[in-house]
Amino acid sequence: MIEHSPMDEEMLLMREKLEKLRIQNSQLLFFGDFCSTLLSETNIEKISLRVMEQMHRLVGGNIGFVRKEASADQYASYILEKGEIRKHILKRSELGSKCFFIYCKKIYVGNEKNPFIAVPIKYEGENLGVVMLENLDEDSFRAVNIKHLELIALPIGVAVKNCLLLQQSILEKHIIADQHQKIQEDLRFAQKIQSYLMPRGFRKYGDYMIYGDHKQARYLGGDFYDTFQIDQQRVVFYIADVSGHGVAASLLTVFLKQAVRGIVQSFPETYKLKPSAILEKLQIRFRDLQMDETVYIGTLVGILDFKRHLITLANAGHNVEPVYLDPNNQQVITYELKGPPINNWEIDHSLLSYEETAISLEKEEQLILLTDGAIEMDGSGSAHKNIEDTDFIKRILEIKPQQEWKKEFQAKIHSLFEGLDKTHMEDDIALLAIKREV
Repeated sequence: MIEHSPMDEEMLLMREKLEKLRIQNSQLLFFGDFCSTLLSETNIEKISLRVMEQMHRLVGGNIGFVRKEASADQYASYILEKGEIRKHILKRSELGSKCFFIYCKKIYVGNEKNPFIAVPIKYEGENLGVVMLENLDEDSFRAVNIKHLELIALPIGVAVKNCLLLQQSILEKHIIADQHQKIQEDLRFAQKIQSYLMPRGFRKYGDYMIYGDHKQARYLGGDFYDTFQIDQQRVVFYIADVSGHGVAASLLTVFLKQAVRGIVQSFPETYKLKPSAILEKLQIRFRDLQMDETVYIGTLVGILDFKRHLITLANAGHNVEPVYLDPNNQQVITYELKGPPINNWEIDHSLLSYEETAISLEKEEQLILLTDGAIEMDGSGSAHKNIEDTDFIKRILEIKPQQEWKKEFQAKIHSLFEGLDKTHMEDDIALLAIKREV
């Protein structure tokens, strides 16, 4: 028997400590390299393959890795056998026993008869997956350092969670983009319908020509107008501005069109019909909608009697005064008409009244109705307080009596609307023009 001197025993002890330090240093280097690789990667497939390869390098045997997918109730299942990795996408109900190990609170270790180790992957308590180390040989199974595996599981959880968040963000962006595109398509369709409801262009009634046009700041708006004949000599026309913008405002314009036409058609003695009576009945119908107090309609309603050459107007809170134009004398006159908007305020609506005025047009004279978008911003990009200062009125006055009015008028309006495309248009614009030709 060989006896070791105290010096030899001390040397052996020193070698064991050095070997232990070497192993620990190797493990630290492995862990550092592993963490750096995982946390710098944003591709979850590459991370999954890296986990499989490193686990196989560390303990050998067959490696399985199950992790969450970005899509709900889906898991990616990887199996490494004989150097080949296979992947399957499974639902949670298809995971079998692996589902149990995903939800384990700590590493689950089998026994020598069934040598396997299940390493749950978590991030701040969230169960993300599990690494299965199976078919381990006896030496590998005994040599596994559980604390080392617990340490390795931490960066795996962080890396998987980061990638899932990135994938979910990309997936949500695609969903939002698809939804946005669908909404835009629906809005474009709705815009066509709303535009169709407004009679664009010229309509002739006796000696009078009525022109209507509009420009929307967005796909849908609350500015609206309509004209329709009610008997052999009279035409109802109105221009309106519904509070707000978008879908809600555009739906109220549909209500307005149906309500006004319904009121006129159901009026018992049409020859007695007045603009103020239309507004009074419109107020009653609007109250039936039980809208919020912040929702209202400002509208200017008129009746043109083209045989008597008489226009009667009444105002319900429309904030742009009607404009009389005499191109021959370059004269501009505005009419101030009082009346509350069509509303659902907590007041006695039976006390409301709408002031009327009568206007007669001579040959070449015009009546222009606009919404406030024309005042707030015109083609020059400048804000105005007075309607007579707007480009709309100035351009219309430029048309000489001897010129072809229809062609010139439409060209002027189209030019103004095209100019608005180059500016930041904040509000819709609607326009009705009535001209006596003879």
